[in-house]
Amino acid sequence: MRDISVLCDARGSGKTKTLMDMSTLTKKNITGILTPNRSGRRHLYSISSKTWYPLEVEKNEGKEKTVVVGRYLFLENAFTHAYSSFKDQWDINTELVIIDELGLLELRAKGFYSLVMDLLEKKPFSLVPLLLVIREHKLEEMIAFFKLNISEIYNLQSLEKSGIW
Repeated sequence: MRDISVLCDARGSGKTKTLMDMSTLTKKNITGILTPNRSGRRHLYSISSKTWYPLEVEKNEGKEKTVVVGRYLFLENAFTHAYSSFKDQWDINTELVIIDELGLLELRAKGFYSLVMDLLEKKPFSLVPLLLVIREHKLEEMIAFFKLNISEIYNLQSLEKSGIW
């Protein structure tokens, strides 16, 4: 059976920072996308290529298409970039895939939705253990929406003690 784990903890608890730290320390072949705050704004970070791409912008920037999620304004093309970057970085020896973070956009079939669907349904992606970061208040809704069969739900404390790394 496919190993799907979830990291779920409070907003601002350090989920993304912990994942960045742990992914750089591990010897495992990990790939995926993190969404850290860099210079006061959210960016996409490719774990395997260690590259950054802007995600969050202010309203007065550029003429690119954006999507509003709560107090955030995200570049639509950032998610397309994340998807193509992930596929370009894919390695048959990947031991863990991390996607940070699923929320309202994915429930609207936007954001990381297409990437997550491929990870769940298409081989070889669907054969590799998956760690999804999901906000606490969206957990049950996300499990039902994606029909996830979760093997483990971690908080930061239990993740750091787990054998996932």
